[in-house]
Amino acid sequence: MADNHYVDNKRMYEAIVEYKQRALQAHQEGKPKPRVPESIGYCIWMIANRLSTKPNFIRYPYREDMIGDGVENCLAYFDNFDPIK
Repeated sequence: MADNHYVDNKRMYEAIVEYKQRALQAHQEGKPKPRVPESIGYCIWMIANRLSTKPNFIRYPYREDMIGDGVENCLAYFDNFDPIK
């Protein structure tokens, strides 16, 4: 899904759709929601890490905290993703 320095959008999208299907199936069966796969989390981290190197944020003293907050927010609202849109 993610090579050394590149996130493949199609593969990440497919992984998200697959996860959403598993989460829906678990919900219908009354089971707890499955964990977001590590590969998706890694892609989100790579995107946040790359964004932190933009000129707007490069001199922030707490860049790692900013990256962590970005990943946390993405995962907190991950269920709001609508693959149809």
